[in-house]
Amino acid sequence: MGITLLFSFLGINSGIAQGDHKYDVQKQIKLNNESEMQEIILPVKDSVNSLTILVQSNIQVGDLTLEILDPKGDKHGYFSIGSQLSTPIKNKSKYQGKSGYYSNPDKANGSLSRTINKPQEGDWKIKILPKDATGTINIDFAQKSLAPVFIILK
Repeated sequence: MGITLLFSFLGINSGIAQGDHKYDVQKQIKLNNESEMQEIILPVKDSVNSLTILVQSNIQVGDLTLEILDPKGDKHGYFSIGSQLSTPIKNKSKYQGKSGYYSNPDKANGSLSRTINKPQEGDWKIKILPKDATGTINIDFAQKSLAPVFIILK
């Protein structure tokens, strides 16, 4: 019972004001009957002009609460979602040799989008609080900065 992290790392986009730099990082988290709290940490430097965080989640089983916290611990958004099912439904594949998959017509979807102008310098956190949750969470971070910044999610 572990969390799988997939990274699509660091894209520099053109088409923004000259002198500005934009950095995007995407992270996907797959939950498989998870109940352990997780934190994603995004270091923000003082040269960052704006920070955008977009979260999209799809929970097939269980409950999920997600919070965005600044370096001082103040909330900048949260949501809670839950599925009506407590266990996944397993569908068998029609084709021999193909694996089955989980589906649930009562799945829950949640999303949250925040743009913070002149964000506080320090470690911003996405706190993930699942309860027997199965599903996926997609998190996109975008930072605009006057100077080039190297981003590493912790």
